[in-house]
Amino acid sequence: MGKTASRIGQSVVLLCSAGLSAEVRLPAIISDRMVVQSGTPVRIWGWAAEGEKVTATLAAKSVSTTAGKTGKWVLDLPAVRPGGPYTLKVNTLEVKDVLAGEVWVGSGQSNMAMSLGRSAGGKEEAAQANWPRIRFFKVPNLKAETPQQDLQGSWQSISPQNAEQYSGVAYFFAKSLHLERKVPFGIIQTAWGGTAAQAWTRREALAGNSDLQEYITRTPRSPQNAASVLWNAMVHPIRGYGIRGFLWYQGEANRQGNDAYLYRKLFGAMIQDWRAQWGQGELPFLWVLLAPFTSPMPADLPLTRESQLETLKLANVGFSNTLGIGDAKDIHPTNKKDAGERLANAARRVAYGSATAPVSPLLRQLTAEGAALRMWFDNAGAGLQLKGPAEAAFEIAGTDEKYVPAAAKVEGASVLVSADSVSEPVFVRYAYKDVAPDVLYSLAGVPAAPVRARLIAR
Repeated sequence: MGKTASRIGQSVVLLCSAGLSAEVRLPAIISDRMVVQSGTPVRIWGWAAEGEKVTATLAAKSVSTTAGKTGKWVLDLPAVRPGGPYTLKVNTLEVKDVLAGEVWVGSGQSNMAMSLGRSAGGKEEAAQANWPRIRFFKVPNLKAETPQQDLQGSWQSISPQNAEQYSGVAYFFAKSLHLERKVPFGIIQTAWGGTAAQAWTRREALAGNSDLQEYITRTPRSPQNAASVLWNAMVHPIRGYGIRGFLWYQGEANRQGNDAYLYRKLFGAMIQDWRAQWGQGELPFLWVLLAPFTSPMPADLPLTRESQLETLKLANVGFSNTLGIGDAKDIHPTNKKDAGERLANAARRVAYGSATAPVSPLLRQLTAEGAALRMWFDNAGAGLQLKGPAEAAFEIAGTDEKYVPAAAKVEGASVLVSADSVSEPVFVRYAYKDVAPDVLYSLAGVPAAPVRARLIAR
């Protein structure tokens, strides 16, 4: 257990067990400058002496409860409309400058944690980032063997003085939607570089899946990658806070060996468990596709991307396609603006009901057409286009699965793929490489997702 997490946990235990007066304590996430999710009940919680009455008031609406045996209490205040500032009163405590708007949790590893200041054009962007109604809560890097009740951190409005320190991807995501929707935006940033998905996944979720149980007993290379330790310290304490959805940029630490394939099961299980733990239905979950990169160590980046894309079978899942904006020599591409804005477009589709926001074309169906295969795409909008030589990105194979470069012809929302040396093609791949060429785009300028597919019947 990390020292800070341990001290926080101990403080809660001491308060509850010692029965110290009637003083109410709130977790760090419920504090001055907080952004609460509008349109849904506002959940708050904290600790007090056993049996103490706790009354909370927000926007002239009050709700009361009584602290339980452990001193824990939970209240759901009536939903508030976007706006503010409000003052939240809890007995004698006051939480000031509260805004109501849209709240997203931004999590993952280094590419989510990568600051605006390190992003391309980030310093210039930060110098002009005067956004009092965009606010971040940045969770410190902590690990713990057991679920913690609180953590450290504070809500801060984005300004030129602090903008550089926050996630570049999440910043550009929030800015894009804030300008459009004209409501406050809050980002809870909880990310740690070099960390694996199993560390962010609840132990019970791993134990309940036979394919994932090995992560519980696996000895990690670094202690922060042990099963569940980041869920315990960096997610569990904010679980249940009212949000619109999740942002996720991770997978680099799970792309080696069998983990690249297992990631589809691990990531999917994590998404479903986070939603269950939040208790707010099938919350939107948006993630970033791993960018092109030439790894100096054995790794299966195409298979990892394929595993990421498998989660699209779940409800309310979307993604930001990074093909065309990566850096083959750097696992930390600095173009966080396009990555964040593509996430915002995914949110427009998944969370905000748009049917037209430009998102990545996805293969829907594969059909045979003589000695060729036709790839049919969803999300193609007005149609598709090629922005480079097809043979660099398209491959085709017969039943022997010996792939050869293929020619491609775009026809509306479909692509006809063929190769002279393959008379009866069965398999097709597009951009299925570590450094995946970004050749196929929608007319709106969004790259198509990588794919590996097999013809069902000829």
